[in-house]
Amino acid sequence: MASILIVDDDQLLAENMRAAFQAVGHTCVMAETGEQAFQVLKHDPVDLMILDIMLAGMSGFEICRRVHADPSLYALPIMMVSAMDSEEEMRHGFAQGADDYVTKPFRLEALLGRVESLLASSKAPMIDPMTSLPGHRFIRLELQKAINLHSEFALAYIEVQRLGEYVRLAGADERVKIVRSLSQIIQEQGKVLQDPAFRAGHMGGGHFVCIMSRASARTFGESVENAWRLSLASPSGGVRPKSTSQSVPLELLVCLTPSKGGGSQSVAEYFEILSHLRDKAIHAKQTGLYYDQRG
Repeated sequence: MASILIVDDDQLLAENMRAAFQAVGHTCVMAETGEQAFQVLKHDPVDLMILDIMLAGMSGFEICRRVHADPSLYALPIMMVSAMDSEEEMRHGFAQGADDYVTKPFRLEALLGRVESLLASSKAPMIDPMTSLPGHRFIRLELQKAINLHSEFALAYIEVQRLGEYVRLAGADERVKIVRSLSQIIQEQGKVLQDPAFRAGHMGGGHFVCIMSRASARTFGESVENAWRLSLASPSGGVRPKSTSQSVPLELLVCLTPSKGGGSQSVAEYFEILSHLRDKAIHAKQTGLYYDQRG
């Protein structure tokens, strides 16, 4: 069962939520302000925060930003609950790092279902056993932290082109070999950077996303591409294709985009930018490095 922090100055609603959660075995801690919430978080680790937006002193948006900028708290799942139900307000909530957003009034049964779903997803393993790299949730959390800290950073999207076609000819075992080899290249080239901001994550299949300082982006992209080509060409290379599948070239696509500054972009918007860059590169039939020219 989970420990849940409820931050809401509507005492009747907060008590009703606590009763509903306790009825299914969860424990609850209550706070009416941001200051009280952070006092709780200093001393009592919790598994989930349910956060109202309209609070005295510090808004729920500010609380959410501060949580995701704190290295000791940034992985805490946050569900915002608010009477502010416009699309703009909801989008703003997600941009601050909320994992879910529920509008008031709501049915407690429906809220409980959303809470259970969020708790389950937050407990999923952070590390992908195939690549030994963190997965999608880790990268989203790290990106949210960089946004909330107004850091200067760059994102790299890395994909093995035509991997599915190659695996259909070479066999399913080859997928694991290729993905692990690319993961090793990414990790090795990340270490060479000696960039404290560098983070790498496996998004599934032959897809990876990395975060780094802007100054490291071009060097990293070029080094990953060069290492990939050398591995393909070497007789003992980790990603050398089977001779039966030489007709399917395993090209690498590396899309690079810088941060837009001021924390103005959300995590979702950055992923949309990467998706847009990927689509443009594929449409242009380009592999290798593909830069976001706006940066």
